[in-house]
Amino acid sequence: MLMTNKQKGFSFWGLLIILALIGFFTTVTLSLYPVYYEYFSVSSIMNRLQKEKLVTKSDVVRRLTKTMQIDNVSRVKVDDFDIKKTKTGFTVTLDYEDRVEMMGNIDAIAKFHKEIEILPR
Repeated sequence: MLMTNKQKGFSFWGLLIILALIGFFTTVTLSLYPVYYEYFSVSSIMNRLQKEKLVTKSDVVRRLTKTMQIDNVSRVKVDDFDIKKTKTGFTVTLDYEDRVEMMGNIDAIAKFHKEIEILPR
């Protein structure tokens, strides 16, 4: 009885497919990283606002503007925030989309939403 050796391991085409997938996911990650990094910066700013004593809407806007300048936030503007007076304080809502060019004519759209309540202390 004659036994033949079977090939084991990756073929050239299998290796090319794996490399293409790694390249694709690396491109997606590197393209979306700045958008998500800035969102996490803005989210951190909003969490810090929650802990501060802010009495008026102009105090909230002033604090947002100042901390966004310090944290170098450029994609999100103060106009993107919806600041509403409530019975107990303020509700600050951020709802925005950011479009990122991925490759060629393919874009990615990231949607973000965060809402906090600022209570006077």
